[in-house]
Amino acid sequence: MHRGVLRRLDALASDGVERAEPDGPPTAFRIWRAGLNPTDAGPTLFTDRSAALLLAQQADRGNRYPIDIDHLSLNVDAPLESRRAVGWFSIEVRNGELWARDVEWTDTVRDGLTKEPPEWRYHSPAYDQDPVTGEVLGLLNLAITNLPATHSVTALASRVTKGASMNYEDVKAALSGADEEKRAAAWAAIKSAFDGEEPEKKDAEDEPSAPAKADAEEPPPESEPAPEKKTDAEDDDEPDAPPPEKKDTSVVASIDAELRKVNAKLAVLEKERDDKERATILASREMSAALAKVLEKKPLATVREICAALPLKAEKPTPKTTETIQATRGATHGQGGASRLPADEKRKLDERMGLVKRQASIRHEGMHSYFPVLTAEDARRIRLSKKEGA
Repeated sequence: MHRGVLRRLDALASDGVERAEPDGPPTAFRIWRAGLNPTDAGPTLFTDRSAALLLAQQADRGNRYPIDIDHLSLNVDAPLESRRAVGWFSIEVRNGELWARDVEWTDTVRDGLTKEPPEWRYHSPAYDQDPVTGEVLGLLNLAITNLPATHSVTALASRVTKGASMNYEDVKAALSGADEEKRAAAWAAIKSAFDGEEPEKKDAEDEPSAPAKADAEEPPPESEPAPEKKTDAEDDDEPDAPPPEKKDTSVVASIDAELRKVNAKLAVLEKERDDKERATILASREMSAALAKVLEKKPLATVREICAALPLKAEKPTPKTTETIQATRGATHGQGGASRLPADEKRKLDERMGLVKRQASIRHEGMHSYFPVLTAEDARRIRLSKKEGA
């Protein structure tokens, strides 16, 4: 697929990236595609709601967003040198996608992005997410990284080489392959094909030879007269050629619907897993109730990073169950061991609890019985004991 020199500045863009010059660093690039963006932590959705929230936040704050390296600026324990910004950007929405625009880079990172091979290739957003729907609710910053969590993320170093050209087979292979740079170059070639550019002049080897040109210009033999040219009126009378048949998209729609169902179920399961882990981490660290309430709504990755710097809760001593039971029993129920009560009080307690029978002090002499102190209760007990003996 050969095309002429691109005339517009935005034609220097590969898929999802724009540059001021072919070998320069990105001046704009896509952060999220519209709809589903798969990540290592589950699906992330960028919707119309997400776009409205992020644009409103940018307008309210009035600040540009920073770019750091591997999100180290969010780590309070990282050295100061590692928490510096290496770039700045603003955001805008293009056809439902979120883009970084007016991107500025420091000299060190600019050189790293334009080397062959590059020192930095991808980017990674840090953001707030709705735990139920998976929608993006806020953007914190971006980081350049070589290990992004987002799948098929836009490659910042996927520049289009000057003078590169691709034929149909090259484009087809690149689009179906996994190489992001080749895929980006293929999209750039397709874009240039629809930009209305004039075709390049064919190479000399592609030009037909002079005899071939002469043969092509010779009139057809008399036995086969050339077809007469039809007037515009005759052309209008002829029926138009039937439009090309449209491919059946029902299979694609069915697969897409099933994928959406699977992703929805996966999102629920991953949310439950993340909620359990988040609760376990928060319960294990020393923090204020206000901080715990804020972290309950933060992404799990943010909770991990913040809680890693917090001290663990001190373990409470476990009471010794055996000592507690012995202290409450008091060894007064015939289970052995010395009593902790005086003998007289122990006897009275045992009598009230029915553990021993109280006997009146009776003295027998011949046919007479003497009762030093006899109460009505003592008499009742004597009668009962005689009946039991009988």
